[in-house]
Amino acid sequence: MSEISHKWLNGLPKIELHLHIEGTLEPELLFKLAKRNSIQLPFNS
Repeated sequence: MSEISHKWLNGLPKIELHLHIEGTLEPELLFKLAKRNSIQLPFNS
């Protein structure tokens, strides 16, 4: 890879490619999404 393209790639903004959904949404939204998609959760609250 050329020096110019290497510097260009290193300068690009980085993103999160691997993110676990647990802890990233409020419990109320989790229950709402489960209900909407007919998913039985292993807990009620």
